[in-house]
Formats: sequence, C-alpha cells, structure tokens
Amino acid sequence: MYVDESGDPGAWQPVNPPSPHYILSGLILPAAQWQACFQQYLQFRRQLRSQFGLPLRTEIHAAELIRASGNLTYQRIRKRDRMALFEMCMQSFPTIFASGHVVNVFVNKQARYGQPNALHNVHRYFDHLRPILLRQAAPNDPDGIVRL
Repeated sequence: MYVDESGDPGAWQPVNPPSPHYILSGLILPAAQWQACFQQYLQFRRQLRSQFGLPLRTEIHAAELIRASGNLTYQRIRKRDRMALFEMCMQSFPTIFASGHVVNVFVNKQARYGQPNALHNVHRYFDHLRPILLRQAAPNDPDGIVRL
C-alpha cells in the first residue's frame, strides 16, 4: 500500500488558516502483482525521461506539472510538454496499476472547525478501509472516496 497526503494535517484556525482540507489517498496492490506493476511503472518512467527529460527519481506531482512553481526540474520542461506528460500519466496509470485499488479520504477542515477529532477520524477510517479493500474486488463507494 502506498499512501500520500495533500493539505495540512493541522486543525483549521480562522486566523492564519492552514489549508482548508486534508486528504489521504492510497494505492493498494496485491503483493503478487507488485513486481509486475513496478516494472511497468519503471518502463513508463524511462519513457518520460526520454521524451521529456524528467529524471527517474523525480516525484510526479500534478501541481508542479500544472504550474511548475517550486521545482527546477519541472520549470525546465515547457508548459506544453508538462501538460502532455500529465495526460500521459492520467492515461497510463490505470493500465499500469490495473490490479490495484485506490481509496481517498477527504476532510473539509473548515466545515469541521471546532471538532477536535476530525483529523484523528481520517486515520481511523483509512485504517478501517484498508483490510476491507484487501478482501474485496472494489470498494463500496465506486469512487473509493470517504468524505468526512
């Protein structure tokens, strides 16, 4: 299972607010498929390196592909090429990780202001979903999203 987050895990504060959301996303792959998926992903990354000059070890970040604000590697790639790279990722990932499941947990922290356990619940729900997804062919929510 690979997990990544978006947003700030801190509680919402009306003064100097952090991000208004917190999102955890996970990609769950069957252990027996991991090596095959990894080899396909590595082949895809080599194609991106060859076509766009994106180093193999540079993380793929949608935000950097769209606006290239902080990473020099992305800034060196023309915007038109970054958009093509983004499209290639969106088209290729479902094929590369076809045996996987994606789960997302979203918290609107601003709407949950004053509820001290809101972020703790994100991790609790995420931990609850993981074994379910490992047993089922697909999550109950067809989008794989839990909204809090």
